[in-house]
Amino acid sequence: MRAITDTRPRQMRRHRRVRPMEITLHVGAHRTATTSFQHYMRQNAPRLRRLGIGFWGPLRTRGGLFAGVMPDEQSDQTAFDKARHRIGTALDRAEKAGLRHLIISEENILGRPGDNLRDRRLYGRAGTRLARLTNALDGRIDRVTITVRPQQDYWPSLVAYVVHRGHPLPDAKAVDDIAQSQ
Repeated sequence: MRAITDTRPRQMRRHRRVRPMEITLHVGAHRTATTSFQHYMRQNAPRLRRLGIGFWGPLRTRGGLFAGVMPDEQSDQTAFDKARHRIGTALDRAEKAGLRHLIISEENILGRPGDNLRDRRLYGRAGTRLARLTNALDGRIDRVTITVRPQQDYWPSLVAYVVHRGHPLPDAKAVDDIAQSQ
């Protein structure tokens, strides 16, 4: 696991009298127990809230909060601006409620499982997607965490996951392309 910290400018932090709410973005990755982590966070939400820790998972992020943020959605600048305002309002509300730390966990930030199989590579648009989300969060992210899985375990799990959801089984050429990918 790798963390990126201190993404907010030092000047901004110096001018605030109260320590701002810290935000950790957990981008998971599909098939790496992210759903188990999210379930744990939801099950323990009342206890965590008493400790000043909040959680936004897929139930919140996919419930409209992040609508218009990701570049592969049918979003224009107006939709993105509305999303940014919605997210900013929610962050301000969380901070005013006394949260000292917010954990946002959403594996679809990197991309979708079917896209990986179709593109025959892992999260080819992850950089663009993370940049848009960082912009939507107004650069307030303190650290980013990612969970990973060895590729020899990831790809069979991913194929089983997407085929179960109606995607076709990859042909021999697709499997070879995946095996040769970096």
